[in-house]
Amino acid sequence: MATTLNEGQAVKILIADDFAPWRRTLRELLCRPGWRMVGEARDGPGAVLKASQLQPDIIILDIGLPGINGIEAAKLIRKNCPDADIIFLTQQTDSEVIKAAFEAGGAAYVVKARAVTDLLLAINTTLQAAPEAAPSEARKPPGSVSRSNWGFDKVNRASPQSRQIET
Repeated sequence: MATTLNEGQAVKILIADDFAPWRRTLRELLCRPGWRMVGEARDGPGAVLKASQLQPDIIILDIGLPGINGIEAAKLIRKNCPDADIIFLTQQTDSEVIKAAFEAGGAAYVVKARAVTDLLLAINTTLQAAPEAAPSEARKPPGSVSRSNWGFDKVNRASPQSRQIET
């Protein structure tokens, strides 16, 4: 689901996290030329609603959202916003949670402790993925494994604290 944009078109980003200071930090981190924050949500139902209303290109989605968690929200978002790329940004490092996130339609998975470096990499990798290329070639950030491999012990060897796996 690589985001395809016309030249000069801003990347629309939605942030969904229940912690207001973290949302503010993300807004500052993601304030880049060509990227536009179109909305924020503080819970799962709000993320689903805003995604449907705003049709963002990228959704930064926490897993530990109140109301409905980020994985369940992603499943609902996929129905109304199928072209959006979902990047999970969370504290969760359990391999079963990571697997569930990708099964729900995640394009990338970033642990919050590594957000400053890895979130930008995940967004840029997602944006640069060639839509016509095979997923194993198009969406593989450095140090990641194939989504079909699920070799979580081998994920992102360069920074074991972060999990970024292609779709």
